Order: sequence, then C-alpha cells, then structure tokens
Amino acid sequence: MTTTDQVDRLEAFLAQDPSNLNLVAESVNAAVGAGQSERARAILERSRAAMSLDAPLRHLEATILLSEHRFTEARELLTGLLRDGADAPGVVFNLGYAALRAGDPAAGATVLQGLLARPDAAPETLTWLLRCHLHAGHPERALEAWNTAPLPQRTPEAAGVASLACFDADLPGQARELADGALVAGATSLEPVVVRAALALSDGEFANADQLLARGRQIAPDDPRLRFTCGLAQMLRGRSAEANEEFRFAVTRQPRHAGGWIAFAWSSIFTGDLAEARSSLDRAMELDRNFAETHGALAVVDALEGHREAALAGIERASRLDRNSMAWHYAEAVLAGAHRDAATMRARVDDLMATRPDKARFALLGRMRRPD
Repeated sequence: MTTTDQVDRLEAFLAQDPSNLNLVAESVNAAVGAGQSERARAILERSRAAMSLDAPLRHLEATILLSEHRFTEARELLTGLLRDGADAPGVVFNLGYAALRAGDPAAGATVLQGLLARPDAAPETLTWLLRCHLHAGHPERALEAWNTAPLPQRTPEAAGVASLACFDADLPGQARELADGALVAGATSLEPVVVRAALALSDGEFANADQLLARGRQIAPDDPRLRFTCGLAQMLRGRSAEANEEFRFAVTRQPRHAGGWIAFAWSSIFTGDLAEARSSLDRAMELDRNFAETHGALAVVDALEGHREAALAGIERASRLDRNSMAWHYAEAVLAGAHRDAATMRARVDDLMATRPDKARFALLGRMRRPD
C-alpha cells in the first residue's frame, strides 16, 4: 500500500466518523508524511466543522506548518497553545524544534531543557536539545546536558550528536568513542558521520573521509556541518575556491558556528580575497573574542595587507591566549616572507603540527595550506 493509498483509506474511515480526533490526527499525519500538506489542511478544515475541540486541531495545524518549513508561523501558533495551557509533551517538543528551525536555537534549548525533566518527554528530546546548544555555539552546554540527562534519553542518536559536541570542545578521543558507539548501535543521524569524517581528515585518511562524507550527503546533503566538513576536505587538498563555496554555504545556514567563520576566512585568504577574510573574522570575533585562532588569522590578514604594526599587535594578543596557536605562527611566517615559498611555509606548518598532535581541530587548521 502506497502512502497515498493509506491517506485514501483513512479519509474513507474519517467520512464515517468525522468527530474521531485520533482518526483526524492519523489522517493529517499520514497526509503530511506523504508530502501532501494541502490535503492535510483540507482534512483539518473539514474536521473543524465537525468538532469543537480547539487545541488538538491547532497543534495539527502547527504540524502542517512545520512540514512546509513555515517555522516562524508554527512557532507563533505553538507559543499561543502553550500560553493557553496546552502543555502536552508533543506541543512543547514541537515548539522547541520550531524555535531551532526558525533561527533561535537558544530559545529552543530553553524549551527542550524544561521538557527533558518531564517523565513523559519523547525519547528524541535530548537529541534535539543537544542540537539546539550546538547551533547556538555552546558545545559545553551540550556536553553538560548529555552528562546529566536521564539514561532513557541517552539514545544512540543523542550519543551521535554528543560526539559532535565533544569534537567542538576539543575532546577528539571522546568524540571518536561516542561516534563509533552511536554508529555501531545503529544511529542514523548525521553528526557521528561528520565527526568520523573530520577525524579521518585530521589523521590524513582522505579516502576514508571521502567515503564518510559521501554517506553524509545521502543523509542530509544541505546540512551546514556536513558542508563545513566538505569544505575542510577541499581545503586540505589545496582546493581553496571549492572550499570557499562550501564554507560560505555553511556559515549562511549556521551563523553561530565560530569555527565555520574562521575556516571561511582562511579559504578567503588562500583565494586572495582579504576583505572577505577580514569580514568573516569580524563575525567570528563577535561570537568569541577570546579565541587565539581568530586573533591570529586577523594578524595574517594584516600582515598580507602590509599593516605590520597591526599584525604584530594581533600576534601578541593571539600568543597571549594560546602560545601554540597555529594562526599567529603563520602570521609571523608571513611577516618574514615565508608565505612566498610553498615548501618553506609547509615546513613551518609541519613543525607547528608536531607540537599539537592531540588537537583534532588544530590539526585540521594546520593542514590547511596553499596549493603548490
């Protein structure tokens, strides 16, 4: 039986029992699942004429809006439902999800954190709470939520998202363990695939990374973290222009990912667009003013533009924040003229890499270099 056949069958039953709320919900959800949102809305409107129940039908309307990616409208409707006392777990969960998809992940996290404490919370609540924290740029909050969550919520899917939080928090060993465990347990989410691909890139295992990224594209081809990691793969092969386009897409979809702006800036540096690089680093600075790599990359831009004093000041700030930071060492090399010779710059980068073998994100940045 096709999904359309299933909707036909349910509508036939509903015609005989138009005030059956469970049947209305099943019919609307089946139509949404079949990609027939207009049909779902028609079912809903007919049901409004047959019954006086308001809140459940408004929730179904929000479900239709979510399926149409009308997240702001869905959020407004769900907020009104909650204000009117309709606090069923499905309503609360959908409000958190709508807030995230409407571009307000911090609000989504607040909603889902409250839901997580309830015994009737859906099993996927933790998974989406972790995603909210990551999209808000707070991997440390995602890890805290993972570490304190009730055991029933710590599903393979949630473990996969937690692996990305570990990676972003510079805990590559824990990231690898959680990602591997999630995938072995049958997780179908994208995050553990992205983590394993990023770790493969940091280890120089490009063929393995390519296979994982291809798998990721089958799951969610337009996910910003997947596209970010695809950008890293391009950058590590010296394909700066292709990387630049991937990073541009990623930061547009996930603008609170500071690492995305920094990587975008490096790709702009390597393609010679220093104005774009500076603009990207300004965005990264708005998100975290105490990250050495941002200050160091700005010093690189200053050095390439011939602003020696500004570059030296940036190097001093970056080195004060992290003595082993890759970017300020790169800026020093530019000031010394080493960037004009690919072999010299590669030797400098490899020397720096040897000092930080435990840092996965550092390794990725360190492997970025101009094409020969």
